[in-house]
Amino acid sequence: MRTGDISLHMIVKNEAELLPGLLEVVAPHVGQIIIVDTGSSDDTVAIATQYTKRVFAFDMQKDFSAARNFALSKASKPWVLQLDADEMPTKEMLQWLKDFTPESWVGGVQFLRHNLIDGNPIGFHTNEWHIRLFQRHIRFVGVIHEKLPIHDAKTMKAPIDCIIQHYKTQERQERQNALYAEWVE
Repeated sequence: MRTGDISLHMIVKNEAELLPGLLEVVAPHVGQIIIVDTGSSDDTVAIATQYTKRVFAFDMQKDFSAARNFALSKASKPWVLQLDADEMPTKEMLQWLKDFTPESWVGGVQFLRHNLIDGNPIGFHTNEWHIRLFQRHIRFVGVIHEKLPIHDAKTMKAPIDCIIQHYKTQERQERQNALYAEWVE
């Protein structure tokens, strides 16, 4: 796949510490970067604009799918790579993206995400498959744990070494859990 065929898709809030590292690594491998900020009070927006002019504000209103779909409405490339600021693709994944030629039946590609909190595996959910590369016309569903409604028959799994490393601190996880609990009340 040509890198020009991929839009990087991100929603962010207060990610000034993590965003530069991810964008440095991924920017050369995509044709477009779309960043939607959901209310940062740090330098996230200033950092994002160093990598792309396609930085947009969105009022989250307790709905991740709405924010992700807003970002998708700004993408113009046929394929979308969705990453979060606390994730990092391996070099094998980035190389695979360059070499990938999708079959006509493929609507999305699942990547193995390796989840760590403070550098430690998190048990049953340490390794999970997630659709992170998909055709632009597909939209997210679900308020908190948003998903892409693509039937498994329309997805393929990337090679096992094409990993997305997901690093969190315990403090970040606790903040996220508190936010989610507030949303469902």
